[in-house]
Amino acid sequence: MKLGKKLAAEELHIDEVYASVAVRASSTARIACQQASFDPQHIEISDRLVEMSQGGWEQQDRKLIYTSENLQGLRADRWEFRPPGPSPDGAHGESQRDIEERLLSFIEEKVLIRRAATNNPSRVPVILIFCHGLLIKAALRGILGSSPAMTHRLEVGNTAVTELRYSTEDSDFGGWHLERLNDISHLRGMPLK
Repeated sequence: MKLGKKLAAEELHIDEVYASVAVRASSTARIACQQASFDPQHIEISDRLVEMSQGGWEQQDRKLIYTSENLQGLRADRWEFRPPGPSPDGAHGESQRDIEERLLSFIEEKVLIRRAATNNPSRVPVILIFCHGLLIKAALRGILGSSPAMTHRLEVGNTAVTELRYSTEDSDFGGWHLERLNDISHLRGMPLK
């Protein structure tokens, strides 16, 4: 509810909302949108916004997965490392590169489609995406052009607001700009767990 109140206080004209199929993300989206006067029935749920697939490691005991051998492979190349085998639902393991490309292509597709559909191409549409921490951090790594090692140095808390702006300027100033990272000001005063 606090996130929704924050969004309402910012008086955003929300054009579209997308959420991961994960219950925690879609529930957060519904609650926040109700508070921000965006009809939750218009939220589009997408499996492209799910967290990184751990492949055959999903639903396994961490002690069996995070062996010294597996950790060595992971640490050798966090950017390209994919957990082996399919998950119980058949999804293959993904790398940080995979999820970065997945979220960035989703964002660019939605922003460009929305901008093309409006009668005012100079108006930047406000699109909210409710997804997952590592997915956001990997996409930010790509936007910032930083080392893959930076992915785990970025903080993205639960219900944190990270804001991107897209510029169509035809110069070095065009493209994605990070406006806000890990804004959790709406959670101040809440007890720590």
